[in-house]
Amino acid sequence: MKKRRASTSIRRGRSSNVWLRQGRDVFSFVMAIEGCSFPEAVKSVAEKCGVPLPVIEYSREAEERDRQRDELRTLNQWATEFFRE
Repeated sequence: MKKRRASTSIRRGRSSNVWLRQGRDVFSFVMAIEGCSFPEAVKSVAEKCGVPLPVIEYSREAEERDRQRDELRTLNQWATEFFRE
């Protein structure tokens, strides 16, 4: 993805950022400028601001729930396709 510069103009001594005026947030701005995903944008902003991110450790029970959830999604997707026909 091509990196772009922020749309910022200076008028009467004030900086006007078009991106934020359009109702977008800092994470979508970083995603557009750096061409990264949302988690990467969060990590980038946190590092630049000196905010530590929590480290998530998964238990066996959590991994089992995730596996079951993935299986159910696959089953639901199959059922959706089956009943569309």
